[in-house]
Amino acid sequence: MQTRGIRPWIQEQMGRGRLYVTRDEILAAFPDYSSNALKNALMRAVADCILAYGWQGFYLLLPPAYAKRKTLPPMLYIDALMRYLKKPYCVALLNAAETYGAAHQKPMSFTVMTTNPPPRSRQTGMMRIHFTAKREFNKGIPGEFIRKIKVQTGYVSVSTPEITSLSLIQYHDASGGLSHVLTVMEELIESCHFESLPERAIRYFPVSCFQRLGYMLEELLGAHSQADSLREYLSAQWKKRLQYVPLAVGLKTACTRRNSKWKIQINTQLQSDFNDT
Repeated sequence: MQTRGIRPWIQEQMGRGRLYVTRDEILAAFPDYSSNALKNALMRAVADCILAYGWQGFYLLLPPAYAKRKTLPPMLYIDALMRYLKKPYCVALLNAAETYGAAHQKPMSFTVMTTNPPPRSRQTGMMRIHFTAKREFNKGIPGEFIRKIKVQTGYVSVSTPEITSLSLIQYHDASGGLSHVLTVMEELIESCHFESLPERAIRYFPVSCFQRLGYMLEELLGAHSQADSLREYLSAQWKKRLQYVPLAVGLKTACTRRNSKWKIQINTQLQSDFNDT
């Protein structure tokens, strides 16, 4: 069997608007191919930059515009990939913020939040897909934590602006540090409505995340209305007394000041990239 049959089939799929196929679909389309013939055909298609490996048994179809990149933008196939892996998910952290226009710098990797055990992070072309698991999501990601974003290939699940904000605080090390989170928040707050924060969000994030976020909103970004909404939420959902927490976790610098409203020990100075003063 000639391997040239793969190329027209791939082009036919792309002509139908498809950007990914599974190995089972390829096997069904070429039942007469031997295992070695199919393997060689796929390897040639990858070498010709019309096909890329998205996952074991999951292939990306590369139109000419993406051939040089040797991959597709993850937003175009992540929903199909996660359905293929049978894992709940949401695009998270800096990549979620980017979808809401808060993209001070192009993220160097693509972060997907899912359940344990997370798939192994991997490099696809010039983009690294990073999977991270949040223990609280093991029974599923609440629907109210997710917003469906329309893309060329359908819809993608992205954490809401409010959940994104809390996630950036909780996983600030993976988001470039607190100062970078502050920079991102300066743009992200325009999309945030903390009065709509789901009641059970307090069960999915440490209360210290709410404290740090509230302090940053009010004292560093001057977003008083958003800070007030977050404060009202915290007062309604957290009946225990707030304890002082450091602004930066694990920093040994002595605290010289305290914020009594948000119970924050100010042990570091944060500065947005948008403001050098």
